[in-house]
Amino acid sequence: MHNKSLLDGHLPGHYITAWSPATDPVLTVSGGDTVVVRVPEASTDQIKQSSTSASLRRIDSTKTDAAVGPIYIEDASPGDLLRVDIIDIRCASWGWSAILPGFGLLSDEFTKARLFHWTIRNGFARPKGNSFLSGLSLRTRPFLGVIGVAPATRSRGYTMIPPQYFGGNMDNNRIGIGSSVYFRVNVEGAKLCIADTHAVQGDGEVCGTAVEMPSVTTLRVKVYSNTLKTEAPTVIYKERARNRKCISTSGISPDLYEAARMAVGSMVHLLNRKGLENEEAYLLCSVAGDLRISEIVDRPNWNVGMSMDLALLKQLGIGF
Repeated sequence: MHNKSLLDGHLPGHYITAWSPATDPVLTVSGGDTVVVRVPEASTDQIKQSSTSASLRRIDSTKTDAAVGPIYIEDASPGDLLRVDIIDIRCASWGWSAILPGFGLLSDEFTKARLFHWTIRNGFARPKGNSFLSGLSLRTRPFLGVIGVAPATRSRGYTMIPPQYFGGNMDNNRIGIGSSVYFRVNVEGAKLCIADTHAVQGDGEVCGTAVEMPSVTTLRVKVYSNTLKTEAPTVIYKERARNRKCISTSGISPDLYEAARMAVGSMVHLLNRKGLENEEAYLLCSVAGDLRISEIVDRPNWNVGMSMDLALLKQLGIGF
């Protein structure tokens, strides 16, 4: 029988502020187990429903996107493949968005700190009060902005903001309910961490924030040995607009063009290992794949995804 565990990320010591292979786990589970995680919003409980734009000046940036965990998976060893299923993300009743000086794609034009609040109810996010986009309703699509495993090695660790080859702050809005994320395991136990749940976000997250919110998130973990490996996180997700299930490879790099090359290259290599010739896989990416910028504001790295329809791949005898 598989177990269900609870991890409260609001408690001190239950989150990390840097990615490192040396961080001690706060919870141990086995493959197949389910974990329910109480996830703070992106400021790690510093922004409240009563906060104002002036409050942004008092934010301790070292706690931004602090990730709940690490969660040690007993049967995960370096070289294995870890699958994380997103079973549920229960939204809080409120959220926030902000324009932060020095952060965002147009940071040179938007230099004044602004904090906006949202109410979240019955599947919609709506501006709180009458001063901002009055009358707007956004259908929620909750997802994990931060999910990752421990890196292989790094003496001082990696900071939380830019995404890396092991995941982290990818801000990929396809990592939502019903999605599965695959990671290469780099250290014993994988040391999985999550954070930064969003009620809704557009591709790119161009101002640097989404509708940030606390959540209660339910995950299930599974470990595979001697199977297909992924160099960067890979996501299987359901695309709502076209009602199709897709697989998406990641490209993470300080150069956007190189990130796009990496995402396409990962898909080509993945399809090649599934039986297609490299030329066939490359052509298929061009005629049927979707290349999308998931996140372009978390310097110095950007995240690009290459998505492919699983039903289309099934026509070629390729399954995942």
